[in-house]
Amino acid sequence: MNVASETTRSLIVFGRDETRKPHASVFLLPQVEAAESAARLMGMHSHRVEPGEAPEIVMRLPAGKLFDSGKAFVPFV
Repeated sequence: MNVASETTRSLIVFGRDETRKPHASVFLLPQVEAAESAARLMGMHSHRVEPGEAPEIVMRLPAGKLFDSGKAFVPFV
Protein backbone atom coordinates (compact mmCIF):
# COMPACT_ATOMS: atom_id res chain seq x y z
CA MET A 1 0.00 0.00 0.00
CA ASN A 2 1.40 3.37 -0.98
CA VAL A 3 0.34 5.62 1.87
CA ALA A 4 2.17 8.60 0.37
CA SER A 5 -0.27 8.85 -2.54
CA GLU A 6 -3.39 8.76 -0.37
CA THR A 7 -5.33 11.98 -0.02
CA THR A 8 -8.10 10.58 2.15
CA ARG A 9 -8.38 10.79 5.89
CA SER A 10 -6.42 8.19 7.80
CA LEU A 11 -6.08 6.95 11.35
CA ILE A 12 -2.93 6.27 13.33
CA VAL A 13 -3.20 3.54 15.95
CA PHE A 14 -0.41 3.46 18.52
CA GLY A 15 0.47 2.12 21.92
CA ARG A 16 2.67 -0.30 23.82
CA ASP A 17 2.23 -4.02 24.36
CA GLU A 18 2.48 -5.90 27.66
CA THR A 19 6.28 -5.87 27.40
CA ARG A 20 6.25 -2.07 26.78
CA LYS A 21 7.35 -2.39 23.13
CA PRO A 22 5.96 0.42 20.93
CA HIS A 23 3.52 -0.35 18.13
CA ALA A 24 2.01 1.97 15.52
CA SER A 25 0.32 1.71 12.15
CA VAL A 26 -1.87 3.65 9.79
CA PHE A 27 -5.35 2.73 8.55
CA LEU A 28 -7.03 4.44 5.60
CA LEU A 29 -10.69 5.01 4.80
CA PRO A 30 -12.94 2.98 4.86
CA GLN A 31 -11.21 1.22 7.78
CA VAL A 32 -10.98 4.24 10.10
CA GLU A 33 -14.02 3.52 12.28
CA ALA A 34 -13.25 -0.21 12.61
CA ALA A 35 -9.63 0.61 13.45
CA GLU A 36 -10.75 3.05 16.16
CA SER A 37 -12.84 0.26 17.70
CA ALA A 38 -9.90 -2.15 17.47
CA ALA A 39 -7.63 0.38 19.20
CA ARG A 40 -10.08 0.70 22.11
CA LEU A 41 -10.46 -3.08 22.33
CA MET A 42 -6.69 -3.52 22.44
CA GLY A 43 -6.06 -0.69 24.92
CA MET A 44 -4.25 1.42 22.31
CA HIS A 45 -4.69 5.03 21.26
CA SER A 46 -5.88 6.39 17.94
CA HIS A 47 -5.65 9.72 16.16
CA ARG A 48 -7.60 10.75 13.05
CA VAL A 49 -5.32 12.41 10.52
CA GLU A 50 -6.80 14.80 7.99
CA PRO A 51 -5.35 15.15 4.48
CA GLY A 52 -2.06 17.04 4.58
CA GLU A 53 -1.65 16.67 8.34
CA ALA A 54 1.69 15.11 9.37
CA PRO A 55 2.40 13.44 6.00
CA GLU A 56 6.00 12.70 7.02
CA ILE A 57 4.69 10.53 9.88
CA VAL A 58 1.86 8.88 7.98
CA MET A 59 4.15 7.93 5.08
CA ARG A 60 6.65 6.23 7.39
CA LEU A 61 4.20 4.09 9.34
CA PRO A 62 3.40 0.54 8.26
CA ALA A 63 -0.15 -0.25 7.21
CA GLY A 64 -2.21 -1.99 9.87
CA LYS A 65 -4.54 -4.92 9.29
CA LEU A 66 -7.98 -5.55 10.76
CA PHE A 67 -9.07 -9.02 11.84
CA ASP A 68 -12.57 -10.53 12.04
CA SER A 69 -12.10 -10.74 15.83
CA GLY A 70 -12.34 -6.94 16.02
CA LYS A 71 -8.65 -6.59 16.84
CA ALA A 72 -5.91 -5.33 14.56
CA PHE A 73 -2.33 -6.06 13.61
CA VAL A 74 -0.29 -3.03 14.67
CA PRO A 75 3.42 -3.72 13.98
CA PHE A 76 6.41 -2.78 16.12
CA VAL A 77 7.92 0.60 15.36
